[in-house]
Amino acid sequence: MHHPGAVLAGPFADTYGRRPLYLANSLIFAVGWVVFGMAPNSPILLLGRIITGLGTGIAGVVTPMYVHAV
Repeated sequence: MHHPGAVLAGPFADTYGRRPLYLANSLIFAVGWVVFGMAPNSPILLLGRIITGLGTGIAGVVTPMYVHAV
């Protein structure tokens, strides 16, 4: 099974560019960690995990493309 963040990263990188996607991914991680920090219960922790997992999938695809392009 493919990770949703990894599946979305390729088309978004082609459309918007690697660097903008990499910078936007920082916001995804930040939102996930804010959700973790403010979570009052387990379902909200799960939401934070889903958000940061999406960011991890994106980073796993975009980082090698961005580093290789530089």
